[in-house]
Amino acid sequence: MKRNEAVLLGLGVLLLAEAIIGTLTMGIPRTLWLLAGTIGGLNLLALCAFLLIVAADALRVRTRRAAAMSRSGLERGQASEAVLIVPLILGVIFVIIQVGIWAHARNVAVFSAREGATAAAAYQSGQSPEAATQAALAGNSDGVLRSYSVTSTRTDDSITVTVRGQSLSLIPMVQLPAIEQSVTVPVETYVP
Repeated sequence: MKRNEAVLLGLGVLLLAEAIIGTLTMGIPRTLWLLAGTIGGLNLLALCAFLLIVAADALRVRTRRAAAMSRSGLERGQASEAVLIVPLILGVIFVIIQVGIWAHARNVAVFSAREGATAAAAYQSGQSPEAATQAALAGNSDGVLRSYSVTSTRTDDSITVTVRGQSLSLIPMVQLPAIEQSVTVPVETYVP
């Protein structure tokens, strides 16, 4: 296994362990912030390492032969190439985590809309679909679905509940696509 592959494998195991332990002890939202901080810190560390390597190369006054020997067999440019690739890979992992958060927020919206519509559609239910959906959102969103609003329409045969909101964004100043999920449930009636 090459050194670069070993470093990336180690970082992957670190992030996986952090995600599992954090989810079990702190919950999903805090774990996501912890992972975001870890990835951001690793990117900053990689940038500092890159700048140090570039500064060291600029200060080094040696011939090509001496520089090749001092790098212990590595071709010139391989070390800085690895320093550029690691933050790129970590950035891709960060985007994958963000897509997962958006999908989770969408699932929370669907679940909450279904809970509210089902509670209001029960036979002789006096419960408001908006109140039931708001209660479900308060218990399930964990801060992943933000700035949400709930609307409902009722006909003689069905109730439709719509949840609109924004997903938590771990990438600063990036607005993710809005989430809008609707669920329609038939109204229960008594048939003798």
